[in-house]
Amino acid sequence: MRPLCDDESDSPQAITRDYTLDIHDEDGKAPLLSVFGGKLTTYRKLAEHALEKLTPYYQGIGPAWTKESVLPGGAIEGDRDDYAARLRRRYPFLDRIAGTSLRAHLRQQQRTVARQCRGDKRPR
Repeated sequence: MRPLCDDESDSPQAITRDYTLDIHDEDGKAPLLSVFGGKLTTYRKLAEHALEKLTPYYQGIGPAWTKESVLPGGAIEGDRDDYAARLRRRYPFLDRIAGTSLRAHLRQQQRTVARQCRGDKRPR
């Protein structure tokens, strides 16, 4: 669940998924940055915008750099199918996990982790 900013839309589906950053300080000291709204797919942009807002308070915050950076685990050579084939060759046991293919197993693991993050213990 995430809070959405009320833009006075008639339906929840129409409410903007944009974010708002609000910075509050007392005489330029110890800023409090509040984030309202946003969505997971734009977290890098949000984080860079947040650091921009904090730059006047902290020396040494450099320029944004995450836009083109690869996420941990994302630096694979070739496409996903090539990567999966290399994993199968290197770790043959992966295809036998729970009697499923490697791809199906990894998809199930991702769903399980996502459900755990949501607090949903029910199988799907």
